[in-house]
Amino acid sequence: MMTAASVTSCKDDECSHTWTDGEVITAATCVAAGSVEQVCSKCKAKGEPKTIPIDLTAHQWGPEATCEAPQTCQRQGCGVTVPALGHDLQPVDGTAIAATCEENGKEADMKCSRCDHTEVGDVIEALGHDDTGEAATCTTDQVCAREGCDHVITEALGHNFVGLECSRCGEFALAAGLYEGAFDALTATSTPTTVAANNVADAVDYIKADPEEYTLLLDEDVTVSAVQNLNVSDVKLTIIGIGGERKISLTAAGRMFTVGASGQTGIELTLGANITLVGYDDNNNVVVDVQNGAALTMLDGSKITGNISSGNTDANGFGAAVRVSYAGSTFTMKGGTITGNSATNNGTYNTGGLYVTGTAILEGGSIEENTGTLGDVMITQITELTLSGTAKAGTLTMSAASATNRAALTIETGWTGSVAGLNLLGNTLYLNENIGYWANGSPLLLGDGVNATTVGQITLGDFRTTSATTTQAISPDYEINADGVLVAK
Repeated sequence: MMTAASVTSCKDDECSHTWTDGEVITAATCVAAGSVEQVCSKCKAKGEPKTIPIDLTAHQWGPEATCEAPQTCQRQGCGVTVPALGHDLQPVDGTAIAATCEENGKEADMKCSRCDHTEVGDVIEALGHDDTGEAATCTTDQVCAREGCDHVITEALGHNFVGLECSRCGEFALAAGLYEGAFDALTATSTPTTVAANNVADAVDYIKADPEEYTLLLDEDVTVSAVQNLNVSDVKLTIIGIGGERKISLTAAGRMFTVGASGQTGIELTLGANITLVGYDDNNNVVVDVQNGAALTMLDGSKITGNISSGNTDANGFGAAVRVSYAGSTFTMKGGTITGNSATNNGTYNTGGLYVTGTAILEGGSIEENTGTLGDVMITQITELTLSGTAKAGTLTMSAASATNRAALTIETGWTGSVAGLNLLGNTLYLNENIGYWANGSPLLLGDGVNATTVGQITLGDFRTTSATTTQAISPDYEINADGVLVAK
């Protein structure tokens, strides 16, 4: 507090001073205190100056801070600084370069928004080719999967023909057409005849004009509207589909193929892989008729289907898809299927699949799910039918004219197929007479393959007579023993 001795020019020794700040004598700085005079607000007397504390904000600043230099207080003894701002780097348009599979790129150059400082963008290493796309095939390269790059990683492999088919892609070495020679004799350099591709009728005419062995390759579905007659000696035709299943469809009632003719020999038709014969859905005949010593062979991948027939005589196989007639005519089934055919006249002898009065050799494939009174297969008393390999039949009907004149069913060693229903038909109106035809002690099954195992692969169906309604199940009273003889239980 101010004392009386410190008061100057006081006019009233009795004044009780009220001190207020007057003029600043010395301003406070960031390093030193200042002072301010004291004046009595009543009498205007002056007292001793008051100290102003150091003002830590009262710096004497030098130049403003820049990107790289700080702002520093210039007053000796202070040393306070505002840090350098640092560069405000912004990308420079158009300076970035994208890396490619084979060339380096770089990031965009950067320039400070406050000064002229620049920095060059970092290098981006080349990406290398992307081999995650589709692999090379026989005909196409494997190309880099990265957008914009067409670098070939692996060139097209080319076909690897094993025989006539590429082992990698299944491509066939030959184009559609008619070729001279057996299929197995064709090579990748074989050339077709002048017959237009995929024309069955023209191919048959060509073959008959110059009879020998031919192979017809089809690469599309085709139709025929009239019977194709293979009726000249030594005509041998194999039909094969290339590039997938190829259908030959019948577009009118009648046969699709007649194989064989009176007085002609050495005639053969072979249905190979990927060939499907489609019958007519309002037919009165078979799809294929094999006669007069000719031969029909079906291989793996072949099929006969879709024939809906009301044919009701031996000449049209009683509605079957295939008829094999006359001694010496042969049907060999190494594979494939006869299925989805139907005989619709409801007669005694209706057969949906195969009707045989010649010779049938079933080595593989199946004849199943055909519709008719007698089911899938019918063999007459003048028929020889052999089961071997993996051959399967749905319903198989054997016929007999008497106890000594009846169909023969031969089982070869190693047969692993099946017969889903074996019917025994007699040329009589009387069941007891028919049963006598078959249960007379003579073997029903012939061949070295007859044993308990193969007998077990045959399911018994019905005794049948010439009256379609007169039937009797076989199995309740009879069975086939291990010797192939039908015996009473």
